[in-house]
Amino acid sequence: MKKYTGLTAFIVSSYWQVFRINFVVFSLYLMGHAFYIWDGFREYGSFTDFLLSISLASILWTIIAAVTALLLWLPALLRATMWPFRRVDLKIKIGELLLFAGIFILIGLFTWKFKKLIWPDVTTSVHIKLIVFMCLAVVSGFITRLLHSNTVERCVDVIQERIAPLVWLFGVYLVLSVPSIAYYTWFNIILVTFDALTARDMSLYGYRRETTPFISKWAKNASIFTMAEASSDYTRPTTASLMTGKRVWTHQLYRAHGVINGAKENLPLLLKNSGYYNIALVQNHLASVETFGISKSFDTAPNASYFMEPLSLDGTIDKHLFKLFGSKFRIYNIFESQGFITKKILSLTRREVSMTEYPPGIIFSKLLEIVNDNSIEPFFAWLHILPPHDPYIAPEPYMGMFDPSQRLRTNDLSAGKLSDERICNEEDREIYRARYDEFIRYCDKKFEDFVSQVSKTNRLKNTVVILSADHGESFEHGSAGRYTSYDS
Repeated sequence: MKKYTGLTAFIVSSYWQVFRINFVVFSLYLMGHAFYIWDGFREYGSFTDFLLSISLASILWTIIAAVTALLLWLPALLRATMWPFRRVDLKIKIGELLLFAGIFILIGLFTWKFKKLIWPDVTTSVHIKLIVFMCLAVVSGFITRLLHSNTVERCVDVIQERIAPLVWLFGVYLVLSVPSIAYYTWFNIILVTFDALTARDMSLYGYRRETTPFISKWAKNASIFTMAEASSDYTRPTTASLMTGKRVWTHQLYRAHGVINGAKENLPLLLKNSGYYNIALVQNHLASVETFGISKSFDTAPNASYFMEPLSLDGTIDKHLFKLFGSKFRIYNIFESQGFITKKILSLTRREVSMTEYPPGIIFSKLLEIVNDNSIEPFFAWLHILPPHDPYIAPEPYMGMFDPSQRLRTNDLSAGKLSDERICNEEDREIYRARYDEFIRYCDKKFEDFVSQVSKTNRLKNTVVILSADHGESFEHGSAGRYTSYDS
């Protein structure tokens, strides 16, 4: 054991000796525990996730080891700083302290194992544990004093020499853990849900038409879910399940109007309580967080009417009605609903529209505007895009991409007639599905543009992007449109 040239050198060197042994013992225990839990962890997590978890544990465990070493070293510090002991050779005292700690740990482990073998079901009180602890301390001190000072010094030197490779090994892993934990401490979450997007019409899942070329390419570096199912067949209950993680019969939002049962239990609120800035950009008023009753879980949630560009009189009226009354009344547009006479009058003024009134770019641009204009990290953003929901009127060059005929190209024909009626004509049904697929292709391109823009802002480094849908679409059983949709 090397000589100390001064009080400061002694303090630093002696603590380092205590910490080294503590660090190795704690690290060996953590490594053993890691091997113990790996079999269970790999059933639900990857090896990368496992390493990150162990990295975080190693940092916290090292801090505890350092504090424990400080408590063990404190008596030596007092001896070194109190004037009666300054002229005493204290290097042996540190050796005795380390040996005492080692003996105490060994005897303690032996006692614990003995108790587990002989009296496994006996519960010991706090008083008994304190008595055992004091007895172990006395026995360890007695054994330490029995050993000659030179023996103690040689034991400590051998231990310090033998653990040197382990100190370097665990130390390197600890150093590498710090940047990885700093990188993964938080991450932004962007949840993009396309309304009425069915997996069965996505080329990503093997569909015959090339409807999602970018999403298929993007998914090569993502996790693809093949067994996901919508909790219902229309927007209101399915988006409620997305936000709460609950089945429909639990959140009890069965119909198009109503609030979530248990609005205090939802994903955005959980994230907000963990320091996230929450954003809801919803294009379908049936999924509005205000009408759900969860708007308080979001920091920014513009009215759904802002994301609509009405091209018809009834669309303009609906937009302004929802903007004024949508979050205040359970049903804000009774006079505009199906079966009311004004709906029939408004239908007389309808003109053919050859482009969607709900362009996805409005939603995507708004998110980039919010993120770029504010220092908000981490953030959770839910983007609910109405396309490819009917009416299926994709703009050029997507309209006609999968069916060149001139049929079913406008809002008047698509939404005004076919969505509300049974289609018995096989040819019309196939054209209608082609228009839907063209709309998906349009959404694929808009999503590609969004990912490209986000990449340019350097936000994707710490961002998880989730692409999903609220429910699907069906063209079987002699019908077309969302009224028979069931898959996601």
